Amino acid sequence: MVSVGVIGSGAWGTTLACLLAKKGIETTLWEHRPERAIEMQQQRENTLFLPGIRFPAMLYVTSQVAEAAREKDMLLLVTPSQRMRENVRLFAPYVGKGTLLVSASKGIEINSLKRMTEVIAEVTNSRFRVGALSGPTFASEVARGEPTAIAIASHDADLAATVQREFSDPAFRVYTNDDTIGVELGGALEVGCFNATMMIGG
Repeated sequence: MVSVGVIGSGAWGTTLACLLAKKGIETTLWEHRPERAIEMQQQRENTLFLPGIRFPAMLYVTSQVAEAAREKDMLLLVTPSQRMRENVRLFAPYVGKGTLLVSASKGIEINSLKRMTEVIAEVTNSRFRVGALSGPTFASEVARGEPTAIAIASHDADLAATVQREFSDPAFRVYTNDDTIGVELGGALEVGCFNATMMIGG
């Protein structure tokens, strides 16, 4: 894999972008606000969501949609779940036919109750190979290189194997799975339980 676009510059998106760039993969991180994209590109750090983690040399930040999506081997979608649909619509015209689309967003679309891979498939008319990357992960821990396990789920075995190969390192263990529904619902329930616990002060 030569080039990856990461859509979403929150803590998790930035962490995954850094992980890939450290492995020598040309990685483009998309931030929708131009001023923030310029700031991160110049400072080589996401001071808002991931302070203290320096960007690898192979990581580039942009606010340009076409620049983030064109000629990429994989597009990693790490946007808030309720904005997945609008972001896929925004990027789809620039995505090449052979690009793998991988959701790393946890959640269910409120209005439709669809999982993220279902939203992606619906918006793109199932034109692309799709998978879901999810697990009990915390961005700050992964960014610091602490041991983590995660799953890539897809009915496309080749896609799952590719993601496993490109993301895996000694501290970041990636396991393949064909149970996309289970992996995505597990991630969504994890987020829901965490939010509920925070609200009641647990």
